[in-house]
Order: sequence, then C-alpha cells, then structure tokens
Amino acid sequence: MASFDCKSINRSIDHIRLFCKEVDIIALQETWFLKHDLEFANKIVDSFASFSKSCVDSLKGILRGWPYGGLTMWRKSLFESDVVVSVVECNSNRLAAIKLSFHNRQILFINVYRPVDIEDNLTELTNTLSNMSAIIDECGVEAVLMVGDYNAHSTARFGSEMSAYCAEQTWNCTDIDILGINSKTFTFLSEAHGTVKWLDHCLATSAARKIFLM
Repeated sequence: MASFDCKSINRSIDHIRLFCKEVDIIALQETWFLKHDLEFANKIVDSFASFSKSCVDSLKGILRGWPYGGLTMWRKSLFESDVVVSVVECNSNRLAAIKLSFHNRQILFINVYRPVDIEDNLTELTNTLSNMSAIIDECGVEAVLMVGDYNAHSTARFGSEMSAYCAEQTWNCTDIDILGINSKTFTFLSEAHGTVKWLDHCLATSAARKIFLM
C-alpha cells in the first residue's frame, strides 16, 4: 500500500502509474478534483479501479487560492477474484475508506487528509480523529490502517494531539514507531522556504499491526 499527497492528480499521473506497478492499494490526497473530474481517476491505469471525492465547490464561482483536499482510493483489479471490496460511507470529506473481506477476515483502510496546523483548525482536527473512530466502530473491524496527510509534524502541536489520541484509542503510529521520532524522516519539502516536515503518517490498530508487521 502507498499513500501520496499528489497536489493535483493531473500533474502527478506519471508518479501514480509508477506506484501502480509496485502496490495494490494507493491512497491519494489533494487530488484537486472538481465534481465532473471524478471519473478521470478510473482512466489512468486500466488494471486499477477507484472511487473519488471532490472537496471543491465550483458553485461558488471563480476558484481562488489553494484548492481544498480531494481523496481517491485505488484498488487493483486482481482483488475482484477472491476479495470483496466495498466502499465505506464517510460523513467527512476529509476521509475515504474501503473494506476488504476475504477468507473470513476483514481489513479496513482509511485515507486521511487533515487540516493544516493552525489554531483555527484545532476543532476540525479533533472532529477528523473522532470521525475515524466512529467509522471503525460502525464497521466493527479490528484490523484498520489509517494512512494519509495528517499535516501533523511529529514534534509540533498537531503531532502531539495525534499521538495523544492514538494512545487513548490504543492505535500505533507505525511510521514513527519503526523509523523513530529522531530519525530526521520527512515527507514534505517546502519549495518556498526549503524546510522539511514529517506530515504524513500510517496509524494502525493493534490487530492491523500484527497482520502487516509480523
């Protein structure tokens, strides 16, 4: 599985096609889709299927500034033979989810795009985490992977909030656990300032960690 904040799917098609050669599931954030673009994702790679969300309200007239989010989850067509893949309804446009059912086992994948780390977004941050918990409870699935752009630098405020919530829910932040918080890992490079941050993460329930990190 791969997670990729593509910052416009149109400019990242070549990278997405490379991912499709290596992994079976791809979680994309910041696709910047308009409503009428959603079917475009199904045409990039023939062997993959997808479902997408648009967070851009084109009814507001001319679009200005930074486009808001957008999520796509991909699944390789080989799943159709022995795995039942179902789209999970999410009330938040910051979340997209699919559930895989196979051999009496279920795995839930949640694609996450959280708001940037500013004071005004703290409530929305909390709501996003709460919505993730609600989806897990409603699905009743023990093995859950939650990947994406959390906009939570490991040592900043949102990173601390995320870590505290993980501890409360007994989730693991697997990337930090494996690589180490002092590893100088980064997933974001600011073109304007040349600074780096560790904003993207993979959270997992204990059951998922046992499956994928045996």
